[in-house]
Amino acid sequence: MAAAMSRVSYAHYDRLTRAFIRSARLGARTRAYTMVVTNVPGPQCPAYMLGSEMLASYPLVPLFTNQALGIALFSYNGGL
Repeated sequence: MAAAMSRVSYAHYDRLTRAFIRSARLGARTRAYTMVVTNVPGPQCPAYMLGSEMLASYPLVPLFTNQALGIALFSYNGGL
């Protein structure tokens, strides 16, 4: 009885493992998401460097495998 039970359990876990591996492979090939949007809060007062006020900022979003677009917003001095 115990030997039959262990064979059933092993077969069950073997099927589950194979199903998990198949779904992991499929997930690696498909895109979970293609766009990243982020808002980075910046200083709410003017920033200066060498006596000059910062007038603009250009945030950068790193793109990883299977990502197509990155949008970053940077709030500064009461605006975007």
